[in-house]
Amino acid sequence: MPLSNEQFNRVLEIFQERRRSAQKLRDERVKEAYGRLPGLKDCEEKRLSLQMEKARALLAGDREGAAALEQAALRQSVRKRELLEEAGLPGDWLEVPVRCRLCGDTGFVNGEKCRCFRQAEVELFSRDSAMQAALLKENFGTFSYRWFDDTRPLPELNGKTVRENMRGHVRTAKNFVARFPAEPHSLLMTGPVGTGKTFLCHAIADALLREGVPVLSLSAPEYFDRMAQAAFGSGEGGSFEEVMAGAELLILDDLGMETTNTFVRTCLLRTVNDRLIKERPTIISTNLRLSEIAERYTERVASRILGGYKVMVFAGSDIRSLKRSGS
Repeated sequence: MPLSNEQFNRVLEIFQERRRSAQKLRDERVKEAYGRLPGLKDCEEKRLSLQMEKARALLAGDREGAAALEQAALRQSVRKRELLEEAGLPGDWLEVPVRCRLCGDTGFVNGEKCRCFRQAEVELFSRDSAMQAALLKENFGTFSYRWFDDTRPLPELNGKTVRENMRGHVRTAKNFVARFPAEPHSLLMTGPVGTGKTFLCHAIADALLREGVPVLSLSAPEYFDRMAQAAFGSGEGGSFEEVMAGAELLILDDLGMETTNTFVRTCLLRTVNDRLIKERPTIISTNLRLSEIAERYTERVASRILGGYKVMVFAGSDIRSLKRSGS
């Protein structure tokens, strides 16, 4: 089921406001630049006049004259850039400062939704998620190894300390971002509560969102509730599947915290399977061990995850408890 008219219009309003704001900023820059550089306005007026003469020449069939006029207009563009740079301003200072150069903040490219439009759809659905607020404080810039023990090798980490293990996971997470979407692999983060899984999920989401990647990041209970609304409800619930399909990365945090039933098992299998087939990466974090995933969601689900995901094992003390106690 596609977005409702109301939802679609809400996204369109976002882009209309972006264009209005960009045009207002451009007008302010033009006023400032013309005031500081009197010759700039004359240069721009000459360029526009030459472009109009070129159009008339083309309509008259004078291709040679149009080419000459195009070159003259180009020289005025070069001169305009030189004037701006001599004044310490960027050469493109008078252009409309659009966010997305692919679509010019229209939201569409060749009649299809632009990546930025799909990101706005995802944000529309995840705006109220607690994870969105968490991205402000849980990202690669705020990450610290201080809370990860570096004194005791653990057998479940193949003889590594918790800190050594976490250094490897941070490298994996940063490589995931750096290679996205060229290498569309998925990640399974498994381990006890408070060992850094959710933090890394948020760090990856934050880094990709900053690059304009549509990321849908939800807790597993919230995700399955949305899917149930899409399957059995009405109204906005039905359009959630379209938004999910547009998300280049899906993050399911805390798998296993939901009430598990036949619908959840079927839904998880379909989600995992469909996104693997379409090469759309998914990150799943869970407190469950691999054997428990098979027991809870069937061997088939576990098999698809183990076959298509990179498994990241976490261990150690509950960092949230350590931070609360100030240890």
